[in-house]
Amino acid sequence: MESIISAESPRYRDTDDQLIGDGMVFTGYKNRHIGAIHTIQLPPAWRVASTSFAHGGEWMLTTFSPLKNPKIELRIFCRGDKVTISDATYFSELLKQATREVIELKPEHILSLKNVLGPTVGDNQYINQNPPNSRYSARCNLLKGRIINVQQRPVMMIEGLFTAGGVDVTKFLNVYININRDGQDIQEVFFQAPLLAYPVYYRQVRMALESIKWL
Repeated sequence: MESIISAESPRYRDTDDQLIGDGMVFTGYKNRHIGAIHTIQLPPAWRVASTSFAHGGEWMLTTFSPLKNPKIELRIFCRGDKVTISDATYFSELLKQATREVIELKPEHILSLKNVLGPTVGDNQYINQNPPNSRYSARCNLLKGRIINVQQRPVMMIEGLFTAGGVDVTKFLNVYININRDGQDIQEVFFQAPLLAYPVYYRQVRMALESIKWL
């Protein structure tokens, strides 16, 4: 199992023993009872870039960006739409298997999870059979998929590349959270960056993920 760093770790504190991230702790959507995240500690010098939601619904999206590079995005997204019971059951069963070990996802897992992954990531090289340079080719190539534990909660983590004209241009890390443990309600934490910038911000994002406290 991958080690998970506690938010109380000294790595999360500056020389004055204050939590980093400009003092910002995202408190999730607890007042609306949406999603599974109670709090997440933002990386240093990041800010809330935007928040949008559906009035009277369950759809909510918050985007964070570094102050020095607003093109870099970390998003917390509650979809609102439920996945089918059959897809949810498959997803839930996979999560249950990760109580003690990391599960590496195979192409056959991805095929069965395409609706859980959503319309963008789900339309990947295992699903989309159009030629790579065609107008309707796969929008992303998946590099790695795993079921891991984040703060004692199993989640699905996908890494991949978005393409344009058959050329890889953006790398992403997407975490899928089973909100109600039945698999039908999904919350996503999504990070994307240009290829050269991705490794610069990847560690910051992983530490933010590892600071999550669940509802």
